Amino acid sequence: MAVELDHPFTTSRSLDDSYAVILDLERVIPCVEGGSVLERTSDDSAKAEIKVKMGAMSMMFTGTVEVTEQDAAAHRAVITVKSRKPAARATPTPPSRWH
Repeated sequence: MAVELDHPFTTSRSLDDSYAVILDLERVIPCVEGGSVLERTSDDSAKAEIKVKMGAMSMMFTGTVEVTEQDAAAHRAVITVKSRKPAARATPTPPSRWH
């Protein structure tokens, strides 16, 4: 299944600085809620995980994040994420307080 995310934003940084930040996977991956870098495997790729919570359930996905296309002149990049289903079933998250 392919999902395309297109999220425009504005910033006070220069276009070149913003483009450099987007290519820095160690800075970008944690911007996704629940995302974290496990290991930087090259300049353009990293192993990562994301914890997804849906109500009282949570799941952990691991996979690779890779900059697969770059065009510095056009300030365009494609970042591809490949993940595996969780190894275990979803686990219930205990409520923050018991009644």
